[in-house]
Amino acid sequence: MRKSKSIRTTLFLSTTLFFSLFVLITTFIASSLYAFSIGNILDRKTTDSSKQVINNYENYFDNAIGVSNSIQTTILNHNVINEKTKITQYFDYVIGLKKEIYSISLYDVDGNLVVYDSKSKPETNAKGETWFIKALEEPLINSFSKLNKDGDQYYFTISKMMTFNNDQSYCVVKLDFDFSKIVTSISKTNLGNNGRIVIFDKDYATIYNSLPSFNENDIKILRKIIIGNDNIKINNEKFNVYVSTITNTTWKVAIFTNINELDEAIKTFITVIIIVASLLIILFAIVTALISAKLSNPIRALKKEMTKVENLNYDIASYQKIKGSKEVEELDKSFKQMMTRIKYLANEIIKEQENQRKSELKALQNQINPHFLYNTLDSIIYMIDINKNDTAQEMIVALSKFFRISISRGKTIIPFKDEFEHARNYLLIQKLRFGDKFEYKFEVDQSLNELYTIKLILQPIVENAIAHGLKEYQGIGKITIKGNIEDDLIHIEIIDNGYGMLPSKIQEIYDSFKNPQIHQGVGIKNVYDRLKIYYGEQADIKITSTLDDGTTIHIFIPLEAAKKHEI
Repeated sequence: MRKSKSIRTTLFLSTTLFFSLFVLITTFIASSLYAFSIGNILDRKTTDSSKQVINNYENYFDNAIGVSNSIQTTILNHNVINEKTKITQYFDYVIGLKKEIYSISLYDVDGNLVVYDSKSKPETNAKGETWFIKALEEPLINSFSKLNKDGDQYYFTISKMMTFNNDQSYCVVKLDFDFSKIVTSISKTNLGNNGRIVIFDKDYATIYNSLPSFNENDIKILRKIIIGNDNIKINNEKFNVYVSTITNTTWKVAIFTNINELDEAIKTFITVIIIVASLLIILFAIVTALISAKLSNPIRALKKEMTKVENLNYDIASYQKIKGSKEVEELDKSFKQMMTRIKYLANEIIKEQENQRKSELKALQNQINPHFLYNTLDSIIYMIDINKNDTAQEMIVALSKFFRISISRGKTIIPFKDEFEHARNYLLIQKLRFGDKFEYKFEVDQSLNELYTIKLILQPIVENAIAHGLKEYQGIGKITIKGNIEDDLIHIEIIDNGYGMLPSKIQEIYDSFKNPQIHQGVGIKNVYDRLKIYYGEQADIKITSTLDDGTTIHIFIPLEAAKKHEI
């Protein structure tokens, strides 16, 4: 009993401690890698999103400045005082062309209104207006006002001192721009809880804040960051703040993106993995304890059970006697005799399984495209990452159906309806992966559903059509699969509107059918060889193609043979 207890304790402690150490190390590495990976992904995503938002602003203000410069060029050689009607018409034309402009007006250097567009009603004297004063103080640049709000509409003013009448006179132009679309786009930007966009001038005066309530801490933070990005904490919430100057203006944009979700995701992941690791250790300890206890049961009882195996008339193999007690020696003798027989049977089973495995593997290798499987799984992961779970689910279901039909419980002959369904699932998966790059449809005579075919004759050809006919196609690719009965033949067509093939290329494919040394695509040749082996000379594949107009693969199967459903 003392010996038995020692074995049990040693086995339990050594295996449990080793497994626990392995699980803990794996948990730590997985948690660290996950936190690092998620952090990098979020940083890149936040920076890219911020740059895109700022780029939109820059495009908008570049366009506004462009209008101002265009007006400056236009009025330079005109006497605005004497050509008011002409200038008004020009202002109306600009407003009609640039829908974001509310109004355009010109004032002399004393602030008196000179000319304006026909639809607006500007103030007659602007001498005390901030925008007018700034234009006089900084005559060489466009001056931007703060955002003003009129109901639900936001607008700002650009003012600039200009010359007219061949540089003999001076004036100030005022342009009122609609900023509502930009504000609307800001509200649609997902920045997380309390995420916001702040626009401020060179003196850190707030021009716009996307949150209804202004946060004074924003300006303090922005004074520290100046430009670039940094992670900061506000009221127990973490934010990534990205600051950049809007080109050609004195304004800056700060984008506050809430990254609390990152911490929560990491905490959740670590919590889950710790729970799983703990359960694994507990489960492993229980299993190890049970195994240890079982192995340390009274050796005499185990010997009696193994003696029953000896009485089954198995051949007795030689063995080396192990020194020990009488019970251990008898146990070793019985065990060796049993193992000799088991080894023999196991070798026979292994040989049979190996042969079967090779056959199944060879068949599967002809059925499964690893790149297609890997790309599909990558697409499913990507869909899940961007929260398109419905699309990911649809792709998983299609992939499941695809391989279920591919395997077909080892059958070589399947109903035509399953073959068409197999191709349809393949196309659906590719459609979900590539979106609107191509379309597909089936035009199949329903009478074919009652007939049978060797499996996997459509998918390899459809795969070639996508890979070679539509991969670099600039328009919307289209694949049509047709099936009908003509005389005593089943005629199937796989049609694409891709680039097509030269007659010489078609001839090379035909030559590969007859000559195994010529390699012109494994897929179509594999289909051709299997058709010929099973159906004989009546089965055939024909190719018709027109450059820049597409390719059609014709498959012909004898009708009478298609009524058989056993190989």
